[in-house]
Amino acid sequence: MGLRLFSFALTLRGCLTIILGNNNIFTRERYMNALLIFVVRLILSLVFGIVLIRVFRPEWEIFHGVGAGFILLALSYGMVFLRKKK
Repeated sequence: MGLRLFSFALTLRGCLTIILGNNNIFTRERYMNALLIFVVRLILSLVFGIVLIRVFRPEWEIFHGVGAGFILLALSYGMVFLRKKK
């Protein structure tokens, strides 16, 4: 059961499901651990933050990319808050 959930989370559809918070496509496992969601969002936001900074400002250090990644992570949780507020 856990291996199937882990292998599903590694696919692109699984990553998008975790990021967007749509857990309806799980048939048996409707429970996602909040720590797993945080880790996936953290990794993706750091990667995208570093890539964005390296593309648009190559002279900046990697620490700026990590900072941008943390900003993206905060924005993702802010968007979830705004979506669930309704």
